[in-house]
Amino acid sequence: MRIFENPELADEYKERIRAVVTGECELTRRPQGERDYSIWHLTEGTTICPEQDRLVRATPTPHPPHDFRTGLKFFMGRAFEDSITTPCRIQENGISGEIDDFELDTYLRELKCTHESMVNFEPKPWWIEQIKGYCHLAQFYTPDLIVMFWAGNLMSYTPWGRAELKGADLRYNPIDIKAWSMEFTENEIEDNWKFIQKRIGDLDNHIKLKQHMSKELIEERKPVWMCKRCRWTEYCWYWKKYINKEVK
Repeated sequence: MRIFENPELADEYKERIRAVVTGECELTRRPQGERDYSIWHLTEGTTICPEQDRLVRATPTPHPPHDFRTGLKFFMGRAFEDSITTPCRIQENGISGEIDDFELDTYLRELKCTHESMVNFEPKPWWIEQIKGYCHLAQFYTPDLIVMFWAGNLMSYTPWGRAELKGADLRYNPIDIKAWSMEFTENEIEDNWKFIQKRIGDLDNHIKLKQHMSKELIEERKPVWMCKRCRWTEYCWYWKKYINKEVK
């Protein structure tokens, strides 16, 4: 596996945004609709919290609503991902993945947004798993990741972030885009696909048996930082026992 920053690719997406804003290019519209639960979605195999995904499928609708901040983040992410890309959905053996920006035999790109600082940022492991999954579906080995940093370098610019940046240029950059290019071997792609299939298989088994995910499966990704803003706290045994201490 090889991952390296690609400033030229970041500039390409900045130019796409500029062209849309100035009217030189039409805003694309990705079709939207209700989620199809008759198939598995690749991201259910790379999810941070498998109990959340189990509750989504196992709990009757209507589901608990997202809070305003979470909804706003999703909206901003969709505006970025859906407006300047050509998506492609590929399905294999009941597992479906939607690649954010894809051109056959040319490029495969995933777009993400984050409030984290762009300083010393490294792509998240679960993002890389997701991208590898798309690579399996498309038989592609050199994908790209484009990340919009909503807060730019703010977290490192603030006083509590300066210790790690002695001598660095601390001019505030309020928002920016960075990109990374990746190279994977066929074995890395296929080993990751087996991993995704296993996680989806675990999720499927727990839903069929009407069992919550085990503590061990939940803590594989240490999702505790997600818990306080999770919309599923009313239903989640892990929240009640280990976070909120309601159950002994």
